[in-house]
Amino acid sequence: MATATQPVDTKKAERRKLHFNSLAELKAEIDRLASGEVRTTGNWTLAQAIDHLAAIFEGSLDGIPAKAPWFVRMLAPTFRNRALHKGIDPGIKLSGDMKRILPPEDVTLENATARMNRIFQRLDKGEKMLQPSPVFGKMTHEDWSNLHMRHAELHLSFMHPIG
Repeated sequence: MATATQPVDTKKAERRKLHFNSLAELKAEIDRLASGEVRTTGNWTLAQAIDHLAAIFEGSLDGIPAKAPWFVRMLAPTFRNRALHKGIDPGIKLSGDMKRILPPEDVTLENATARMNRIFQRLDKGEKMLQPSPVFGKMTHEDWSNLHMRHAELHLSFMHPIG
């Protein structure tokens, strides 16, 4: 894993090819990764990746008190379909208000997985993800589900199970 002074170029880093067809598949992969040893090839630990995913999930349920820069929101319609259905490219740098969804360096795997499990429990009880996206604006529950799966494919692709 990279240090703060030597970040990994995530556009060139080794990644796994992942594709989730459901949130249940995503949950199963998070559980699998959290239960074993993992080699990371990006800039975050597994705990940080899960915590970041959880922050976005929480935002889709409760709202995200941030907005992407105006120029990103203006361009969003041109890449919305790709982000929801095909994937998200690595190397995006969050700035301004969006830094609120970055994970803390010291988050533990136990805390990150507990946070994520609370979200999956809420969804299992029927809560819907209907809050506006800070990038795309109004979103349906299905749109959010697709975005979460593509977002998770990106971050978890840097996590390589050992054994």
